Amino acid sequence: SETGRMYAGLCEKPGHLKIVFKRRIMPNTDPVELMIVGDDWPPMHALAASLTTLGPVVAHAANEPDLPDDLSVYDVVIMYIHKVMDTRVEQALIRYARQGGRLLVLHHGLASAKIHNPDWLALAGLHLEPKDALNHAWRVAGHVTHTLVNLNPSHYITTNNVQYDRAIRPKNFGSQPMYRLL
Repeated sequence: SETGRMYAGLCEKPGHLKIVFKRRIMPNTDPVELMIVGDDWPPMHALAASLTTLGPVVAHAANEPDLPDDLSVYDVVIMYIHKVMDTRVEQALIRYARQGGRLLVLHHGLASAKIHNPDWLALAGLHLEPKDALNHAWRVAGHVTHTLVNLNPSHYITTNNVQYDRAIRPKNFGSQPMYRLL
């Protein structure tokens, strides 16, 4: 039966994440127990505040050293760690996910620093090459200007509360709708 809890977790396809928020259909007084482990708190405080508007959510937060080894008491765990993870934290998150926990990995949770967390990358089904790899070298580019083009102007995610500074008409598309730049 539908309990209306908030669900977040790994998809069956390695390396893909899903998050689905289901509205409460039946009254339920049990709050969702949410744990956020991170290293950059202003965005996580904003996320926790937003999630608590969906229903009864008790949001817990921990820096890596303070994260409990047993995460099974939480309905959802959100990971927002930019740097190399402490092995104890890495193993606790992996154990939680493999035991059926709902783990949501955000932002740099799957970025270059995790090359030093091979078990974590294996959980996600990812392999990262070092920056100086012979065949697939890469670099982080800073101080650059990016132009984002909304290729689906009728989609809710690309238009809801998104302000674009101008619109352009793509070349060689004839009378297609104008795309907006962000």
